[in-house]
Amino acid sequence: MSELLEEEAPIAVIGAGLGGLSVAIGLLQKGFRVRVYEQADVFGEVGAGISISPNASKIFAAWGLGEQLAAISCTPLTGTILNGVTGEALQTQALGDALEQLFGSPYYQLLRPQLHAMLVDEVRRLDADAFRLGHRLVDISGPDDAPVLEFANGASAAASLVIAADGARSVVRARRFVDEPARFTRHIAYRGVLPTENLPARYR
Repeated sequence: MSELLEEEAPIAVIGAGLGGLSVAIGLLQKGFRVRVYEQADVFGEVGAGISISPNASKIFAAWGLGEQLAAISCTPLTGTILNGVTGEALQTQALGDALEQLFGSPYYQLLRPQLHAMLVDEVRRLDADAFRLGHRLVDISGPDDAPVLEFANGASAAASLVIAADGARSVVRARRFVDEPARFTRHIAYRGVLPTENLPARYR
């Protein structure tokens, strides 16, 4: 399959978030031609903290990124869920060495912008010409086996395969599958990042 795609248009990945960058790395390491289309003009810091579970850290290690990931991460010893009103501990789980021994790979926590930057660098190392920034997808024309991408900047591009990594408001999904708005579930989560020195000692 890889040899066939080399003679055709590249695989198009729509969106350069964590999902789009990850699939691009996997494909590039297997020898496929890939173009990653991102609507932003530059890469910026987006998001807060993120957890990398052992099944994901195994993949980073297989890509040769295990040491880089470890260098920008921390390995929490335990995870505790508290009652937001009373502070009562509802559940505590051993992490750290216990989780690595159980699953054969570490559990990490890190800042999402650092993880994103690491993946961007790896895509560029594999193919310096992979990214197309400032390309906001607006439509897909042509048949499914020969799609043509249409962008807001007036550019168009042929693709042998289109991978949708363009998030909750996916243009790919809307144009080729179902076009309906997301439904608000009334579930809300708040999160933040702060220096460890500002935390009570028991949380450090």
